[in-house]
Amino acid sequence: MRGIHSMKVVKMMSMIISLIFCMMGVFYLVEPNVFWDTKTLVEILFLWFGSIKIMGYASKDLYQLAFQYDLEMGLLLCVIAIILWVWQDHYFDILCITFGIDLFLDSLFKIRIAMDAKEFGISSWWITMGFSFLCILLSIGLGLRLLPRMAMQIRFVGVTFLFEGCSNLLMMLTMVKLYHYQSNQIDTRNEESEE
Repeated sequence: MRGIHSMKVVKMMSMIISLIFCMMGVFYLVEPNVFWDTKTLVEILFLWFGSIKIMGYASKDLYQLAFQYDLEMGLLLCVIAIILWVWQDHYFDILCITFGIDLFLDSLFKIRIAMDAKEFGISSWWITMGFSFLCILLSIGLGLRLLPRMAMQIRFVGVTFLFEGCSNLLMMLTMVKLYHYQSNQIDTRNEESEE
């Protein structure tokens, strides 16, 4: 039961962080100048999210579906947070490049997860697949920084934060049946052992 409890904690924390990503994305879209006052918050958010991903990988859910690549992605987010904290002079440039790489890799992994989810019979696999392809396009745009003005570029960062948050939130919501299934499996095993 400890494993189930830890997964519920990781799931809840991941959903909270995903909502924070969404809110920050909306803030950057509405008021781009607020970005410069939230640099420390971005670093903390990346470090926090990276830690939760590592915890998710260690939680060992039944199929290791949603968390199977979270060790690598969690470590990457922690490294990005440290890089952003150390190199403040070119903060925005580094953020666009590093977060673009993270978003690109994370989206590729989520495509693989969506394909696995389809094999497990999860009907909402296509939602994760669709968001992942969209996030790949956003990550490329983020890395290339094609928009001319800084305010527009910050708004684009807001769009990537918003879609990354939505993608992670949907991932947690669509995988919830696996947790219930695992709980039922453990209860069944306990009943069989008592008999």
